[in-house]
Amino acid sequence: PPILATQNKIAASGRPDDLSEVKNAEVKNAEGLGEYRLGLAREARRFKRYPSVARENAWTGVVVLMIQGAASSATPIVSIDQSSGHAVLDAQALEMLEKATRLAPLPVSLMGKRFAISLPIHYRLDD
Repeated sequence: PPILATQNKIAASGRPDDLSEVKNAEVKNAEGLGEYRLGLAREARRFKRYPSVARENAWTGVVVLMIQGAASSATPIVSIDQSSGHAVLDAQALEMLEKATRLAPLPVSLMGKRFAISLPIHYRLDD
């Protein structure tokens, strides 16, 4: 039967028959991503500043930052995924999150793994 043939192929390849190990690893990584995202957001708040030139000109916007981890790098890389339309807001958001990545502990489940987290940073005049 086709199902048995598939199970035999999986067994021969050394992969888990029921894929439960793979699912458990995915769940742990998802938990780790959520935990890390919260840690980054908490640390980032400490460094968030509304640049005076932006406030004076009533510039607002959302900067979407991408935090990427790589197996070969101990420190995640922060980059701008989507600009706010104002270079000064983009630069402040980037600086803020780079500082936060140095302080927020990387969960064990993410160490040595590739991952990507998107984090929007909002700049509103009422902040």
